[in-house]
Amino acid sequence: MISRQATADDFPVIRLLLAHADLPTADVAPEVGRFVVAEEQGEIVGTAGVECYGTVGLLRSVATSPAVRGQGIALRLCAEAICHARETGVRELYLLTTTAPGFFERLGFQRLARVDAPDTLRESREFRELCPASSVLMRKPLDAVSADAAPSRVRIAYEQFLRGEPSTFIEMLDPGAVYHLPGGHMGGGRLQGREAIFGRVAAALQAYDASPTVRVLAARGDDSVVLTSERYTGRRGIRRLDQQVCVVWRLEHDRCVELWAHFESQDACDAFWAGWRATD
Repeated sequence: MISRQATADDFPVIRLLLAHADLPTADVAPEVGRFVVAEEQGEIVGTAGVECYGTVGLLRSVATSPAVRGQGIALRLCAEAICHARETGVRELYLLTTTAPGFFERLGFQRLARVDAPDTLRESREFRELCPASSVLMRKPLDAVSADAAPSRVRIAYEQFLRGEPSTFIEMLDPGAVYHLPGGHMGGGRLQGREAIFGRVAAALQAYDASPTVRVLAARGDDSVVLTSERYTGRRGIRRLDQQVCVVWRLEHDRCVELWAHFESQDACDAFWAGWRATD
């Protein structure tokens, strides 16, 4: 699964995806704002957009196809949209939702009375016409300076762990953290707790010819969600996996409570691990 900026040719598919999620489509077009999409095997499976009004932004049109829900894709797309908004000078990001305030609270948004919306947001078509009066207004402040702290902390802890120095990483990982392992291979699934996560890592390492190479390329996000991109290379007999991977880290109170790994090609990852059992 990859994510990228949407092009004009993507918008018919984006509108269809939003319609299936019962979200407004009437004003969804390239000129409205910047949209990002998630793409799996050449098919768009998720989207999120941001409208910018100077230092005020509106996060909107967040949807994923039913087949990929629960994989952290919406969280990743929202985090990327938030990063873009911050980088373009947005300092207050708002949204309107009728069904998912709990999801957006995990991203650091807080509920707000609609009467407290800034004038620039009130003038948007989504606020005036497209979202019902029952929609919940939510706000997230975007601090350009403090946003660097959490990604840096995650990157340092992760790189130290990869070098065989796990103490900082263990401290950052919540004792009840959940790791959602991708794919349909026999090592995939859901792991609960630090012991289960490190146990699976230790078991998987035994299946390699040599320890895999993981090089962290970048870390972005804030104190709610951090995205790291890495180059992952490993070998098992004649099988070789060489891919870029995005890891989604959801944070609460400076600790990671949930992780997802998105391989560039999940099919290639599944083929690499075919026949392996976590208990081997």
